Amino acid sequence: MKPIVKEIFEKIDDYAPFFIAEDWDNSGLLVGNKESAVERILVALDLDEEVLSLAVKDHIDLIVTHHPVIFHSIKSVTGSDFIGRRLMTLIKNDISVISAHTNYDIAIMGRIAASKLALKNVSPLEVTGEIDGEPAGIGVVGDVEPTELKTVTFSTKIGFDLDAVRVYGSDRKVRKIAICPGSGGGNVERAVKAGADVYITGDVSHHTGIDAVASGMAVIDAGHAGLEHVFVPDMAAMLRLSFPAVYVDTLEKISPFETV
Repeated sequence: MKPIVKEIFEKIDDYAPFFIAEDWDNSGLLVGNKESAVERILVALDLDEEVLSLAVKDHIDLIVTHHPVIFHSIKSVTGSDFIGRRLMTLIKNDISVISAHTNYDIAIMGRIAASKLALKNVSPLEVTGEIDGEPAGIGVVGDVEPTELKTVTFSTKIGFDLDAVRVYGSDRKVRKIAICPGSGGGNVERAVKAGADVYITGDVSHHTGIDAVASGMAVIDAGHAGLEHVFVPDMAAMLRLSFPAVYVDTLEKISPFETV
């Protein structure tokens, strides 16, 4: 029997509860009918033109993204802007969209990042709520055996399959690491207060990086999607295990741009 969108939404909700999403976020079922049957799912970080074209071509019933397809409020859906055109295409082709953004960040993303760098004594970088009575939030802080910054940099590249990262700060002993997948420039002060020797995140501005070093902490900027792209294989694996009769495809891009 084919599952319906509602059942897949409920399974994602069990995995990364939507109630813990940040107030400013827009996670959930954003497009489609919760009663629609689902035979084919596509998992991606963003719903861009490439993802949309593949979904239409392959007769996908449901797209599951990390970043919401609708983020800011909209007053009309027309062909005059790219958001309207995407929504019209989705509706025309009966494609539903579920986005699991900050709920996934809080419930799953930090744990994956911590495991890739073998962090111990892990705690949230920014506590935003609770899951099962335990503090939960954006990013993580944890301990490592004393090592060099260049070793942490190499481990970040290997662990997250990255060609390059930007590093602020000279080589030093690292005993505590803070990680915030996505755009984490706003949490630099929290990482410093947590005693991190290095902060791994994305979208760090020139002056933020310099200020972090002046505060005694190095920064590894892996790009916005550099750490977040783990969402795609992880979510796909969960859905395949939960719905073995459903075809689950992925489109994984570590970066939406090229460095030339």
